[in-house]
Amino acid sequence: MKSYFLEHVSSLAAAESALRTLLPGQESPWLLRAPDGDVVAYFRVEPELDGQPNLNVQADISGRHCNEDAPVIDLLQRLRDRVGGVVANDA
Repeated sequence: MKSYFLEHVSSLAAAESALRTLLPGQESPWLLRAPDGDVVAYFRVEPELDGQPNLNVQADISGRHCNEDAPVIDLLQRLRDRVGGVVANDA
């Protein structure tokens, strides 16, 4: 599994609200789906990263879609435009 993060977001409530708008009809975890309905990535809002305070949105890419980074990064960038933060990966 590969992960991306939107680190240092403005607030938990703002991140959850933005995810509800961008991925409607869902709640934690929010799912980004491929056109065939298969899950590409799971999104969660977390208060910490690596044991340190860092409000973030974590996106875990499904193993079957491990090379489909572009739609995940695109969603994180659209989310960043709404709640601030910095996009990073787990490398």
